[in-house]
Amino acid sequence: MKSLTELRASLSSWINPNRGVPIALDTKYSKDTAKLIEDYEKEHFNDLVPEKKAFLQDAMLKRCVVALASYATLTNGFDTVIEPPLPFETEEEQKQFEAKYAAVKAYCDSANKRVNMEDITYSCCIKLALYGKAANEIVKEIKTQKVVELIKLPVYNNKTDGVQPKLAAKNKLKGYVLRVKDDKFLGPKKEINYTPEKVLYFVNNDVDGDWQGISDVQELIATCLNRAALERETPQILKRIHDPYVVASVDTSANDYQTGTAEDQKKRLQQHLQGLLDGIDSGGNVVTNNKVDAKFMQLTINLSHLVEFENKTEDKIIAHFGIPRFLVNRPNVNRATADTEFKAFVSGTVAAKQRYIKRVLERDWYDMLTRQFLGLTSDAPLPVKIKHVWRQSEVGDFKEKVDAAVALFDNGVGLLGDNPELALQLSGIYNDKVAEHFNKQKEALVVKTKQAQTQLAS
Repeated sequence: MKSLTELRASLSSWINPNRGVPIALDTKYSKDTAKLIEDYEKEHFNDLVPEKKAFLQDAMLKRCVVALASYATLTNGFDTVIEPPLPFETEEEQKQFEAKYAAVKAYCDSANKRVNMEDITYSCCIKLALYGKAANEIVKEIKTQKVVELIKLPVYNNKTDGVQPKLAAKNKLKGYVLRVKDDKFLGPKKEINYTPEKVLYFVNNDVDGDWQGISDVQELIATCLNRAALERETPQILKRIHDPYVVASVDTSANDYQTGTAEDQKKRLQQHLQGLLDGIDSGGNVVTNNKVDAKFMQLTINLSHLVEFENKTEDKIIAHFGIPRFLVNRPNVNRATADTEFKAFVSGTVAAKQRYIKRVLERDWYDMLTRQFLGLTSDAPLPVKIKHVWRQSEVGDFKEKVDAAVALFDNGVGLLGDNPELALQLSGIYNDKVAEHFNKQKEALVVKTKQAQTQLAS
């Protein structure tokens, strides 16, 4: 059997289509380890990941978590900008500085695209809500130390399994360990150790400074499990609305249940009674040589209380995350309330998530890439900073802006007809891609005009 080191070495490579040769990667999370973690989660699902169980079973919880992660990381995207150590006195100096370090920014942008940073931040935002932490192994090419991938590592809402921080005195971070409590784990130590710079790690509400974080859904687990139990019972509840509840007394003395072993007698009696019960319960015909006395009772199901329970628990989940109700298909009181909820959501809950993720990326991701590109050591001061800037969500009323632009055009402001860019700017949907589209149209118009003038001149 191969050792863990040999297994990692045989699996830690990928094929570069440009050169057609294997490139050795500096990674510890092999495919076999990933498969082992997957099997371990299946065996210990109920005890190990109750947060994930609630997330998968409760539709409203999933909507809220996904809505928060989507608006925080995917809806508007992000940009990277160059920031000098100190502000410049003139705009010309600022432009010269940005031109000097434009290659650093391009290097960081290329790394973001290579690892699919939007997906990484989206996944991290969901894991922060479920487990209070998220971890990704930074995979580099051994020869060039170029970052080629971020591997999502397993985390759980406890201090024993998955990725765990290793701390020195005063909670100073020494590294991380990936641990699974299982005898089937490959390797003698049953764990994989990482240095701090090998893991891009996020932690949610680290109030104790122990790098463990706090799950956002932990206090909702009991509520979600109760909702899931009600969902499982719903078919039976609905059946009792139109089917009577039957209490049957069966005389079994006419049958011979006295032969054979006690276990055989018990089994034959159970099968006979189950056959009678199935016939009565389904409303079908029952044929028996026994005397059967049946009493039919119509149960009154209080559906209004069940609906109220469903609505109250949904309101609890929505309020817990501060999600605007219209984002999760819940009706609003009025339009003003919806607008107020959305503004509070974007400027509060979403902004807080974005602010934290931005700081971690700038400290542990962009600084590392900048040092790598400039050939600097880990303790050398950086001559330039790359900042992660989230594009801002539009919290104003989009319909009102569009109506205003249309009204101006209808009232004879022909400038909007001659210059559609201005109409889009008033509507709040003008961005770099739109500007590029109009610039191409203008360039094409200039070329056609010149061609027409040349033909007229000839």
